[in-house]
Amino acid sequence: IRKNLLEYDEVMDYQRRTFYSRRQNILQGRDLEGMVMDMIRQSIAEACDNYLGGTYPRRCIAEWVRQNLQAPIRDDQVHAQSPEDIGDLERDCRERAKEEARSNITMTLGEYMDEEADPKEWDLRGLSGWAMSRFNVNLSQNQLRKMTPAEVEAALSAAAAEKIDQIDLSHLGTFLLGEFPRESLAYWARNKFGIDATAEELDGGVESARSLLEEKAVAAYARREAEYPVEYALDMTVAQGGTENVYALGSLVAWANRKYEAGLTVEGIRNARVEDVRENLVKLSRQWACGGELEAMIHRAVGESPDVERAIDFAKERFDTVLTVEDFDSGILDKLLRVGKAYLRREMTELERFVLLQIYDAAWIDHLLAMDHLKSSIGLRSFAEQDPRVAFKREGARLFDEMRAEVCDRVTDMIFKVRLAAGTEMVSSYRISNVVHEQLAGYDHLAQEARQAMAEGAAQKVATIIRQAPRVGRNDPCPCGSGRKFKKCCGKTAA
Repeated sequence: IRKNLLEYDEVMDYQRRTFYSRRQNILQGRDLEGMVMDMIRQSIAEACDNYLGGTYPRRCIAEWVRQNLQAPIRDDQVHAQSPEDIGDLERDCRERAKEEARSNITMTLGEYMDEEADPKEWDLRGLSGWAMSRFNVNLSQNQLRKMTPAEVEAALSAAAAEKIDQIDLSHLGTFLLGEFPRESLAYWARNKFGIDATAEELDGGVESARSLLEEKAVAAYARREAEYPVEYALDMTVAQGGTENVYALGSLVAWANRKYEAGLTVEGIRNARVEDVRENLVKLSRQWACGGELEAMIHRAVGESPDVERAIDFAKERFDTVLTVEDFDSGILDKLLRVGKAYLRREMTELERFVLLQIYDAAWIDHLLAMDHLKSSIGLRSFAEQDPRVAFKREGARLFDEMRAEVCDRVTDMIFKVRLAAGTEMVSSYRISNVVHEQLAGYDHLAQEARQAMAEGAAQKVATIIRQAPRVGRNDPCPCGSGRKFKKCCGKTAA
């Protein structure tokens, strides 16, 4: 039993180690930008294979036929390749729909008009309602009493065929147009990442489309990295109190001067519109993020050949980052540049960590539930002459891959659109009240709020109950001094 239990737990052990190692990196803020970019590239690669792989039009046609004609058809049963094949495609789809309708009528009619039962027991009212709702055929109960099951079946089949012939199938030709897959891919990219791409730009094949979309997505994410810190600062200050609030303006000015050396004053922006303030700050953010302003500031502050002690002091004072000598594994200026870029995008890092943690934790809890259901039912595979342990490993790996794909899809959906509002708190999906994770140093307000909330909800320690009087055994002399045993004296009264 223990051997089998260990074999089952091997699957969960691998998944736990993989998941929690990734989650720990998220908690510590390790390369969140690279993690998100990997998800974006993975999402784009899967989308290009899906839309431009050659089977997307057939899948769309099969799905449309299943929904509008209620006809079961697989992707590989669609043989149309171009708009010239639309006539054969419509005839084939109509024939499949009519055949499915006749089969459905034959099976369903027996539920209302059982030939082996007394005709008085037939559910003619239910049959009349079903005929009207399913095929738009008005058959009253009096008409049905005068008809045999064969006549009803023939009437319903004719009505179903007439209804199917009236359905407009011209929309199927849209799926056969050569630019349809590329237009669908362009719409997907615009809806998911907010990037503009035309069908003509995606006409170079799967690899060319993937490279183009990756380039546009990276540029769009770089723009968001420059814009989001400003939006976050505005939301936390003037968006709440307005430009008339001197304290909100003071907080915004202090933040901008500290981060971008903007040289702003409260009087200078008091009467300015929020949109104008945002535009100016975004321009400054772009100059510091990718315009060379950060590199120039570092060179002015520490020189071309700084020593380690000077670099450590500068990083602590300017970037609120504590470094040690061991951190300078590469060039000093390169390390300062990386620290400076991390400082400029701290608001974006907080957003990334918030989104990743929420999605990872929710997906992991759902995955654990799915694995519990799988483990409780996998033993039935032995009736099909399958090894339950092998099946559990295979199905567990499939569920884990599906969970990671779902995480990737949800993260890439949200990271370009979501923004943290004032008062947002990170709530752990696990009910842990006495664990505080390591936080990012210097600028992690959300994590500090979460830590305070967890500390407030921590379980109170129960005080140990201490006996006030000494314990007296039943056969010990009674403390009253009578000379008798405790059970025969005061202990008898206590009992």
